[in-house]
Amino acid sequence: MADGLQTTLKLLAQTDNEASVNVLIAALDATDMQIQEEALRALLKRRSHAGGREILQRLHTADPSWQNVLSEFTGRMTAALRDAVLSSDPQTSENACRAILWFGEFDLTPVLITAAEDASNPNADRSAATLLDLADQLYEELIRPRDYKKRRDPKLIRQHVVSSLELSLQRYSHHQRRELVEACLVLEQRDSPVLRSILEDPRHSSYLAVIEALRESQRPGIVRLMLSFLDDAHAPSAAIKILSHRTDQKFIGHLLRKAASDLSGPATHNLKRVEHFTWLRDRLDILGSFTEEEQRGAIQLVATCGISRTEAFSVLHYLFQHGGAESRRTAIAALETYRGSDANRLTVQAMDDDDPEVQAEAVKQLRPRAIPGAMSHLITLVESPHEVIQKAAREALKEFSFDRYLGAFDMMEEHVRLSTGQLVKKIDPETLPGLQREFDSPSRTRQLKAIEATVALGCVAEMEAALLEQLAAGDHIVRASAAQALGESNGVATLLALQEALADRSVSVSEAARESIKQITTRVRDSLHASAQQSGASR
Repeated sequence: MADGLQTTLKLLAQTDNEASVNVLIAALDATDMQIQEEALRALLKRRSHAGGREILQRLHTADPSWQNVLSEFTGRMTAALRDAVLSSDPQTSENACRAILWFGEFDLTPVLITAAEDASNPNADRSAATLLDLADQLYEELIRPRDYKKRRDPKLIRQHVVSSLELSLQRYSHHQRRELVEACLVLEQRDSPVLRSILEDPRHSSYLAVIEALRESQRPGIVRLMLSFLDDAHAPSAAIKILSHRTDQKFIGHLLRKAASDLSGPATHNLKRVEHFTWLRDRLDILGSFTEEEQRGAIQLVATCGISRTEAFSVLHYLFQHGGAESRRTAIAALETYRGSDANRLTVQAMDDDDPEVQAEAVKQLRPRAIPGAMSHLITLVESPHEVIQKAAREALKEFSFDRYLGAFDMMEEHVRLSTGQLVKKIDPETLPGLQREFDSPSRTRQLKAIEATVALGCVAEMEAALLEQLAAGDHIVRASAAQALGESNGVATLLALQEALADRSVSVSEAARESIKQITTRVRDSLHASAQQSGASR
């Protein structure tokens, strides 16, 4: 732009001569886009009401660059916007509504309400729709971190906007505008005296409209409001009832995500007031469309609320059949509190699940449910290739622990020591470390019991080094017991140590060593003979 023209436009923006407005208005239609923009800036700087009106009349045909210029002067066109909203001209009104949303002109809420409530206003529908969009826009500002570059405080703005909308609620019988009800609820808070008075009074003129909006609207602000009632220690019964009757997927998803998190005390209390969810009865298959987090939330929801056990079980059954791995794990874990043939059957099915963690959850329940063959199955699962299943099986058989076995050892008959010992060795990974602790004890009584237990457990080969150490110990009773136990070993080191023990100064030690050497040699000879016979038969 030439310097002379730029100087002229600057002068037109600053002069007191109102005739300059007409010149600038004419410049809005210039073919040069830069001249248009500078004329636009000049009119906005002058705060000219006539200029604002002309700008609005051209807004629908203006270049998109106008919006950037207009955003630099937010608040300069408020008066023109107010008049334009109330204008009977459809295009002017539409342009004004568009600009209000561009600029976030929340101060014009009362004007939009007036226009929307006026049945004779041909632009009432557009004003109502704009008001609802403006409420959504403010809600988005409220949930985002505040932008302190903007001087306005969204929370203070909400107070003013909601005050105007609450007054409109009181006039609902006159205007019957659902949009105004929704706009109010988008920004409303659950502790609002006006809202609570409506929810507690079915005779209120806006009661049905409010109930309908809370039950059907999927606007984020209204979904947020509905869910917030869960955390209200004195939530109106109408709100809890609405919450249980909503069947739209969007709301249910939000509810399930909330249930998947740590529920507050009031939320738990309020959920117990819910005796049924409509969507569980009519749309159970909707669970298949949710994420695993939401599916887990469904399990938490039915475990917390007051619905029947049969209905709650149907959720667990569905998610076990159709849910992801994590959902199936949670479902089977939740099944623990259910009894009966159906629950038992589901537990048995879970034993064949592809996911080891699902199987592990089922393993924990086999014995409490008295599933036939549970013991033998659990003993087999101790050797599962999956550590999580091994751990679950061992936990289910925790009475077969080394410490308990050793504690009851002296009271057991020989055959019980042997049979139980085989289980303990297989089930408790602490068996060998436990035996070693007993061998390391300075107590002769504990050492002797450790030797006996080693034989009964069938752990002589594994504890050979500890037994050889006891064979060289100072106490002849311990040495004799160790020599006797070593008869169960075939190790070369054992034979050499027993040969040396034949010269022990204690007769009982040497006799025990002689008997063990005989036992070992006989076993080795028999084994070689059997091998030779088998070899001959194969030839």
